[in-house]
Amino acid sequence: MADQLAKRRILAASEEITRRDGLTDWSIERCAKAAGCAKGLVLHYFDTKGDLLAATAASFAADRASRWRAALSAEGIAGLDALWDALATEVEGGHASAIIQLRLGGIAAARIPEKDRTDLRSALARALSTDASTLPPAAALEGILEGYQLALLGNDDVEGVKEAFFRYWLTFVP
Repeated sequence: MADQLAKRRILAASEEITRRDGLTDWSIERCAKAAGCAKGLVLHYFDTKGDLLAATAASFAADRASRWRAALSAEGIAGLDALWDALATEVEGGHASAIIQLRLGGIAAARIPEKDRTDLRSALARALSTDASTLPPAAALEGILEGYQLALLGNDDVEGVKEAFFRYWLTFVP
């Protein structure tokens, strides 16, 4: 029990550092300090820096899939509104930047798993009252949605990005 608590505390510290500061100053030492433990304990649970970054990325990806799926539980424009809000919240909270940095860093676990991407595509099709086959491939969905987040991170016109988001997805409505 204490082992799992310590491991969760270390992972939470890694997530917070990555979300707040990105990968620039990320280190095992910093994660250990933030978790209130020794560097050796971090390496006991996560054999390498790459293992801890992969666990951090997998946690972010799972949270992202869950948030996006929940947003798309509503149908029609309410589902698109909720998905937009989820994307914007990820940007504001640092999750979007963290995930993008992890992906650019070559951490494969930062991608939403294929089954979740397929589920998201189906949920989006339901929300738009269309057939999933008319939507972009499931493998492209995460990248398309991240494109809107990149525009927001780049301080583009928020209302313009939001309008582009809605215009794009509404083209799939029959």
